[in-house]
Amino acid sequence: MGKQNRPERWSMLAQHSGRGAGRGGQSGPPRPGDRSSRRERSAPLHPDYLKEGYFDQHGRIRRDVVLDTAKVVAEQIAEDRRVSKKHVGSTALRAFFGHVRAIEARLRAGVPFDELKKDIWRLAKMAAYQRQRSEPPINQTFIDFIERNVALAERDEKHFRAFVEHFESVIAFFPRR
Repeated sequence: MGKQNRPERWSMLAQHSGRGAGRGGQSGPPRPGDRSSRRERSAPLHPDYLKEGYFDQHGRIRRDVVLDTAKVVAEQIAEDRRVSKKHVGSTALRAFFGHVRAIEARLRAGVPFDELKKDIWRLAKMAAYQRQRSEPPINQTFIDFIERNVALAERDEKHFRAFVEHFESVIAFFPRR
């Protein structure tokens, strides 16, 4: 699916990610001394991100969650890293994903999902802690990604498994330096 064929909401999401936007939506480089420049801001994800959840009306994971949305989110996390100078590289993504895979392994081993919810919630705590660290801090886009997905993933096992698929796709589409 080419960029021109993407649903309109993902075009809006790409625009919201900050590409080409300067101060308050103005284009062009920041002016000297302009404290509101893109370089100092960390952009949250678009408000429509995962608004429809992971599943279509038949209860199947939506194609765009695994492909288009994941690609846009990966690009936005990378773009936010570039403009805000807050580090979220593939190593940081994989560290969080390692935690998700550990939860998935415990689920496969027969641990009831309700007992694993605290481990899912821990992802949000880990992101908040990492954000407060000075070396290397993570950006707001990644924190939003974690928080919104934790809110869906904690619902039940099916939602958690969809989160795993989505996160895996974000990592796959994450631009390498």
